[in-house]
Amino acid sequence: MNLSFSQILHRHAVAYPLMAPQDYGKLAYQNEFGPGHMISDKQAAFDFLLQEWREALLCPSRDAAPSGGPFPSSPAGVEPIGNGLCRFHLDNRYIPEKAAPLLTELFCRTAVEHTGTRAGLERKLALLSGLGTPHLAQWLEDYRLRGCPPAHHSETFRQAYHPHYRVVRNEYACFFPALLLLWQSMPMHNEAPVVVAIDGRCGSGKSRFASLVGRLFPCSVLHMDDFYLPEHRRKANWMQVPGQNIDFDALSGVLHTLRAGKTVSCRRFDCAAGHYDDALCIAPQPLILLEGSYSMHPRLAAAVDKGVFLTCTPQEQLRRLQRRQQGSIGVFESLWIPLEECYFQTFQVAKSGDLTLDTTFFSEI
Repeated sequence: MNLSFSQILHRHAVAYPLMAPQDYGKLAYQNEFGPGHMISDKQAAFDFLLQEWREALLCPSRDAAPSGGPFPSSPAGVEPIGNGLCRFHLDNRYIPEKAAPLLTELFCRTAVEHTGTRAGLERKLALLSGLGTPHLAQWLEDYRLRGCPPAHHSETFRQAYHPHYRVVRNEYACFFPALLLLWQSMPMHNEAPVVVAIDGRCGSGKSRFASLVGRLFPCSVLHMDDFYLPEHRRKANWMQVPGQNIDFDALSGVLHTLRAGKTVSCRRFDCAAGHYDDALCIAPQPLILLEGSYSMHPRLAAAVDKGVFLTCTPQEQLRRLQRRQQGSIGVFESLWIPLEECYFQTFQVAKSGDLTLDTTFFSEI
């Protein structure tokens, strides 16, 4: 479910009843243009972020707001504003100050990646008229006469809600705890590559996260699906033993070679076709991402340095699978989900990793 800007407006109106016309204007401007107007120098952006972050931690928590925020079920510190963006609040006590360089990088990337138009802003400003906010019509008239520049929060809003945040892409904020773990795990110069396993329930966002990491960090991405065993090589009881459908020997060899800083060639198994594909040539990178169910299996423990477990509610899992498979999820319900759940329970996978991240809310934004 992607909320419309009208829905975003009404949620914010309920959550922050002291919003003034200019606060709504700021929300509309941020939704359309993102943070592009804020970036001129990355070092300056970092210095200002660090200063504001420290100030934010001294202010009363946003949880003191009457409604607890417009998205009380969202990940800590994440407040969607629509159009693929959110306000990532700096008073998030789950995020350490040492994460400031990473947040600065994501903030600057968002500024480059997100663009808007005056026509798009006008469409959003037109929606403000239906809110019934006092003095809004006059403010909009004056705002348009000034050329619709970036707006600032009103003093009333600042005093009531202590806003300290950065506007970033939703996926940057929602996956931030996992991105931070990977960023902190990056090896120093000349150190061996670090292997991070991304395990979790089907439909929880493993592939999406791996793709995101591939765009942000220098890494090689290996998919567990590429190391499935063909049926004739599986043991007769493979459905009763978690992970018996995986070629752990071949995968361990690949990881060993990459950790040694050497390029490796291996054959990819095509699950849909049921046979091996052409050879893959994988070059070593500082970060090696192992994505897919069974990537945190004990058979790989010696080759994996860090583990991230992604999860979501059963209801959300089925909804996502139905959308992804266009409704054909019978084999998932009867085979793959039960096999995964057996694996998770047998080896207590969620507890064995370095981070567990619930992605259920991600679909709302």
